[in-house]
Formats: sequence, structure tokens, C-alpha cells
Amino acid sequence: MPHPAATTTQTLPNAGRITFDPRPQAASVAVVLRLAGGTREETAADAGHLHLLEHLLLRRTARADSSALARRVMALGGMVNAETGREHLALMGRAPAALASALADLLVECLCEPAFDETDLALELGVIEAERTFVGHTPPDESLIRLAWPQHPLGRLLLPADPAPANPAALQRLWARQCVGTRLGVAVVGAFDVAAVEAALAPLAKLPAGTAPDWGAPPQFVPGRYGDLCEERPASLLWALPCTPYDRVNTAGWELTATVLEFTLAAALRDTGLAYACAVWPEVYSDTGLIAVQVSTVPGRVAACADAVNACLDTLCKTGPAPELLSLARAARSARAALARDHLEDRARALTQHPPGIDPAPGQRIVLPPAGCVLQIVV
Repeated sequence: MPHPAATTTQTLPNAGRITFDPRPQAASVAVVLRLAGGTREETAADAGHLHLLEHLLLRRTARADSSALARRVMALGGMVNAETGREHLALMGRAPAALASALADLLVECLCEPAFDETDLALELGVIEAERTFVGHTPPDESLIRLAWPQHPLGRLLLPADPAPANPAALQRLWARQCVGTRLGVAVVGAFDVAAVEAALAPLAKLPAGTAPDWGAPPQFVPGRYGDLCEERPASLLWALPCTPYDRVNTAGWELTATVLEFTLAAALRDTGLAYACAVWPEVYSDTGLIAVQVSTVPGRVAACADAVNACLDTLCKTGPAPELLSLARAARSARAALARDHLEDRARALTQHPPGIDPAPGQRIVLPPAGCVLQIVV
């Protein structure tokens, strides 16, 4: 089974990108087809339509009805999925190495030849309504984003409470705008026959070039405090710190900032027993971002926990991290990046966003906002 010697990226005539990252010793392959765009482009007239499209893409194609498509997915191992984000929609899957071209062929067919059927539309609207019913609450990162960037498309919920009415014709028009080469990034990671996978991906070159997303003006971060501290029950405490001044090339720097916060907060809360869980992660987009903090605490320690976190954030924003902590954070990020390379799906996702040659990793600057520029939520 032939493999290229190193990670390579091809640019199609329509500006689409395909990146191959061979792992000859792997037993499987991961394929991701990512279209830039996402719910950030939606308006009141088509709110929720992209999430609906995501459901329909794996439901039926022009060549395969829902039953035939489901059988093909199961024959690959059943690990095929789709997702909608604020700035993207993606199809992805993983399969045994011997089925790499079959996986690529299925994903390309779903992307390039969707069939929007009235019956499927009604069924998937019911599925999405069930999602709202069973989820029953807004995830922490959704709460932070909605309140950090209010009155901006990026701050809308991924699953709107009141979606716009949809019909197959409207969805087809939306898909024609979304499914274009300029927005397309593809990654294939694992063990695969290059010639066979290239042949399966060939229809992507026939997509129109189209236009790139127009994000408009970036959102303005709005600090504030929401919710009351209550000592009678467990609490989830959330904070958001803006990535400011924003620089997309400093993506690794935001990851380092999150790691510094994670170490600092974990030490302070662990040593005092104020919390039983602490998570810190960056939410980075094309023209803005934030560092999210979530701390879970127990009854009777809610206010003390909130005070401890606020004190840590205030100190870090004023003085910055100690050199030894920054060195440790760099080592941790480097180790995590090395570990992530063994996760084929995560690697494929990353390559569709930052292909070789424009990887933002060299930035690695710690940037903390001015003291007090923080959003806090009590759940």
C-alpha cells in the first residue's frame, strides 16, 4: 500500500485544500471534510437551517436513499458523523485502513450530492426538537459565548429556540452557497492508499469556487456578572476572559494562556479544598476569542470559591505568570500537542483549519486582559 513520505497539501483549482497525513503503521484512517461558514452567517430568516442541513446530509443522497446510506455507514464500522459550529460545518468519519477510499467516497457523495426530501425534513425537525427537549439546558460554553458577545451573530445559540421555517428549496439554495471550493478544507490521516483516496475525492474539484465567508465586524466583549451565589446547593461557576488584543496567529498563545490559568487555579483550589473540578479552555474564532473557566464547587463553599478564582484572575491579569509557570505551561502544551497527533480524528480536524505551512504554533505569546475585564456566571 503506497504512502507519501510526509504530510502534503494540494490546492484544487477551485481553491479547496486537501491535506494527506500518512501513518503507515495505523490500523485505521480518519477523513474530515470541513466547510468554513457556520451559524455565524445565519440571519433571522434562516436561523437553525445549517444545523438542519447537517442532519440531512447523512440522511439521503441523489444516489442512495436513507436505508442504503445507513447500510453503507454500518459497513464502514458506523463511525460517520457531522457537526455544525459557529464558523464551520463538517462531515467526518473513521474506518479500517482497507476501507479508506470507501469512507472518502461516502463523505464526498453526502457533501456533493445531497437530496433534501420533505419526509426527511419533517423527521429531522422532530429529531432536533427532541434534542432541545432532552438537553433541556444551555451548555456552559454556550452561556459564556451568548453573554460575552450579545447582539452579535457569533453570540447566537448553536441550537436556536425559535428556528426559522425551512423547506427543501430554501435548504438547496443555502447549500449551494455553502458547498464551494473556497470554503473547503479536507484532511486524510492514517493508513490509506493515496491513489484510491485521491480518486474518491476527485469530485470535490468540480465544486464551484464560490466566495469565502464574510464575517463583518468582530464582536465586542461585554464584561459583567450574572446569577447569585447560593450556599445551599452545588454550583457551577463560569468565567470568560477576552483574548485581547486579538491575533489569530497567536492561537498557540491562547492555548498557553488557558494552560497557565488551569495550573494556577487548580493549585489554589486544590490546596484549599474549595472545588472538586476545574476546567479551562480557549474558544478561538476568526477574529475574536475568549478563555473559558468552569469551576464546580460544593454547598457552603460557593462564595469562597468564587472569591479565590477572582483573586487568582486579578493577580494574573495584573502581574502575568511567573517564569517557571510559563516554562511549565509551554512544556505541557508541547506534550499535549505530541499526544494529539496520535488521535487521528483530532489531527484531521486541526489540519482542515491550519494545514502545514500556515500553522500558527510559532506565536506562543501569553496575553491576559486588563484586570476586571471578566464575565462571571453562576449556574
